[in-house]
Amino acid sequence: MPGEPPYSRIPTSPRSSTSDAFERLRIDDDPSASGFPASRRAPPRWPPSESSAWKLFLATCTAVLALSALNLLSLSSSAALSTAAQNRAAQARLRAGELKRPSVYLGLDRVPVDPGYCRSRGTFPKRFWTYDADMGARAVLERVHAPDDKTVLRFGGPVRVVVDTYIPDHGLENCTLSLRRIPTSPSSPSDDSPTQDIDVYLLPSASIHPESPHGGGATYLDTLLYAPGRESTSRPFFCPSRGHVFFEWRCAARDCKVEFDLEGVTSLTASAASLSKTGFRITQYEGMQCIPARE
Repeated sequence: MPGEPPYSRIPTSPRSSTSDAFERLRIDDDPSASGFPASRRAPPRWPPSESSAWKLFLATCTAVLALSALNLLSLSSSAALSTAAQNRAAQARLRAGELKRPSVYLGLDRVPVDPGYCRSRGTFPKRFWTYDADMGARAVLERVHAPDDKTVLRFGGPVRVVVDTYIPDHGLENCTLSLRRIPTSPSSPSDDSPTQDIDVYLLPSASIHPESPHGGGATYLDTLLYAPGRESTSRPFFCPSRGHVFFEWRCAARDCKVEFDLEGVTSLTASAASLSKTGFRITQYEGMQCIPARE
């Protein structure tokens, strides 16, 4: 129609930014629209499944057991090494002589002693030998013994006596040696026998006096008086408990003759009546202050 404006198409409007955003959301929501599998793009699920929890539990237990085993092995090795080191040290001290059994009398030296209550004990010789010093290098010890010691001990001049005395274990290690001579007749307190001097030596063993060729390292102790009705006592000397003390008795005078019965004055036959017999006796004392002064 004349006068009407020509017909024109409505121009297509460009896509708006809003439509583009919806398009992108659609593509993102569509797993097939992207180039990656859905399994790689899906977020992890929590809590895990039951099988995964068991695997985690077993793995944790295995790790704990392994650590415990390592810790136990380490402690055992350390203890073994420490024990071995202590054993080696103890053996070294033992070889060096550092380990010694303590004395049963340890500390007794610090205990105050009252002389009025001193302990003492008497004991008698055990074995006897004689030898002739005039024999020189040919001198030998001859045992003097008999059943129940029913024999007589004779010495004097060149004949000398070697004696073995055992010291009992009483801790009384301060000793004196006494010689008592009882008169032969109770009615006469003194007889006609002359008084004799008997020299006493300490020996390291049952050996012969060093003046003989055999030697022996004897030590002079004292001289005892052998007189009727008298008792003579030597100066003190050390007598180890549970040990032996060896003596040598000599009467140097050429005409000296000493003899007395051994029955009742030996450790085998001693009794309460032994103090009324002629012979030698050892007295053990608790301390030096317990020994009576010599006359």
